Amino acid sequence: MNAFVPDSADSVRALGQRLSNWGRWGPDDELGTLNLVTADTVRDAAAAVRHGLRISCCIPVDDAGPFGARIGSTREPPRHVMTRLAADPPPVGFDFIDDEISMGLQAASHWDAIGHTTYDGKLYNGREASLATKDGLMVNSIERVAGQLTGRGVLLDVARLKGVACLPDSYAISAAELDDCARAAKVTMQPGDFVLARTGRVGRGLAEGWSSSWRQACPGLSLACAEWLKEHDVAAVAADNIGIETFPGEVPGCFLPLHMVAVRDMGMMFGEIWSLDPLAQACHDLRQYSFFLVAPALAVTGGAGSPVHPIAVL
Repeated sequence: MNAFVPDSADSVRALGQRLSNWGRWGPDDELGTLNLVTADTVRDAAAAVRHGLRISCCIPVDDAGPFGARIGSTREPPRHVMTRLAADPPPVGFDFIDDEISMGLQAASHWDAIGHTTYDGKLYNGREASLATKDGLMVNSIERVAGQLTGRGVLLDVARLKGVACLPDSYAISAAELDDCARAAKVTMQPGDFVLARTGRVGRGLAEGWSSSWRQACPGLSLACAEWLKEHDVAAVAADNIGIETFPGEVPGCFLPLHMVAVRDMGMMFGEIWSLDPLAQACHDLRQYSFFLVAPALAVTGGAGSPVHPIAVL
């Protein structure tokens, strides 16, 4: 496989056209690469459960997270409010306590729907970007796939491969490094896999506190990995960083080129701000890097994304 070397917005468009899945599963498709997750792949994924060990891949949902007020962002951090407390003195018998939460759907561990990314006026599968309205996405929205996000997960621990707790700022992970991770883990990639790429970035944020630099100079996948994702028929990709890909972007004039190609052209969902350090330690200790992943989204009608609490079962 020859790695694509990006150099312009037009070359990103050309790559997207070459890797495009538009029409692959029909003109009305809204699942994208989740079509690669079948009854057979899910059944086979269950065979990865050997120990019954369940590991959370979610960061805490609170206002001290990566979009907290002390950092500032257009994404509203989670705000948790108690709306009803137990009576004092308590009534005879039953009483109850209620609360509520408000947050940006992409302000904690989350999935991006395939309608999350647009360019040149188009969404995945050639739909018009105008179908994203003030009332929500009319197509390619998160509720279309909310119950589909279960299958075989594979951890590609790039940070461990490079011998560091966290990759350096703006480090661009190559396709060859993904292959090296799979080889070191003794994992054979299969169509329909959910790939989890570890950079160490979220682990560092949880340990040291979040700062604006964690978003502004983030390690992640290179645009060259788009070819690898397509070649291996990956169902979805998640990472422990802000947006899967290295940031700032590699291509002049393109804010998030891997989003352009993978989400909008290939129809691949991105899982972002996942916590992968505990999973990485368990995979290393057990020498097992494939697992059963359960990561359903909330069925937010018209949503461009959803918070998620992924569970890896080894």
